[in-house]
Amino acid sequence: PNPSPNPNPNPNPNPNPNQVVAKLERHKMAISALAFAPDCATLASGCANKEIVVWDVTARAPLVTGLQGFHTARISSLAYSAAGVLASAGIDSTLLVWDLEAKKPKTKTTLCHTEGGINKLVWVDDSTIATAGSDACIKTWSA
Repeated sequence: PNPSPNPNPNPNPNPNPNQVVAKLERHKMAISALAFAPDCATLASGCANKEIVVWDVTARAPLVTGLQGFHTARISSLAYSAAGVLASAGIDSTLLVWDLEAKKPKTKTTLCHTEGGINKLVWVDDSTIATAGSDACIKTWSA
């Protein structure tokens, strides 16, 4: 005999899939970028007031704060490399690769794109970053 089909095909144990499961609050202005680390244990968020917060996902609490004052305009993109290195980009056309323990950038590249800055960044590999800009160009950079 065949077992009866699962009456609930949704594997989510939450009976209301539209219910908020977690809420992280710290930013003072609109959040404009998010990125999970490869281990999914940390989440980075960036906002319009140029601040980055790194969160402990399980504890639902800030893990690293004080990452402010390095971008001069809104943070537009965040990404982690496969090795867990965080990079940020902004509409100030600045690309930063972070040393989270020191709470400062390891590298800073300015004037990456013209006419509106960087819209998106992605890691190509552990030493190369690609950026997409408002100048309709895609560029690659050494990290």
